Amino acid sequence: MGGISIFGLWLLVRGEILQLLGVFWVLAGLVLVLAGAVSLVVCAVETRRSENVPPAARRSRLVRGTLAALLLLSNFPACTLVLAAVDRINSRFVVEVRNVGTSPITGAAVAYDGTSTTLDPIAPGATGTISIYAGGTGPVMLTTTTTTAPGTTSITLTENVDHDDLGFIGLTLHADVGEGTITSGHN
Repeated sequence: MGGISIFGLWLLVRGEILQLLGVFWVLAGLVLVLAGAVSLVVCAVETRRSENVPPAARRSRLVRGTLAALLLLSNFPACTLVLAAVDRINSRFVVEVRNVGTSPITGAAVAYDGTSTTLDPIAPGATGTISIYAGGTGPVMLTTTTTTAPGTTSITLTENVDHDDLGFIGLTLHADVGEGTITSGHN
């Protein structure tokens, strides 16, 4: 329950200290699972050796011990799912394209890591948003090419985004004059 609580709090505030606390909790959990497994084995051996335990009590202890073992083992898939979720969330960034011009933007495409995603047309004053998942380590090259009406204005913005800085990329485009700016930060 402690690990899920840390994960839930991390989802709300995204503090690095919570990530460190999560790693500590995983290590502490491994030690506690080992201690629980040893305790279950000791209890099973003592129950088996004891001649004073009636058969119904033995079966009851066996069922409770099996349930406890399953509960201990369930920590591993739960931990794996939380670690996978944290990795997925940490490798995600949102690209928001805002049209500050008076003409609609069509063909706004964000390219990264050999792939390209095209946004729906963006009306004047409106915003288009996409989420990108960048795996691995090292920088992500983000290139945005935007065209207003076919063949009129083209804006290309390029940003080198380090994985430590993934989060939010804001692109403000003024397609009428062929200018744009990039801002970045954590979301």
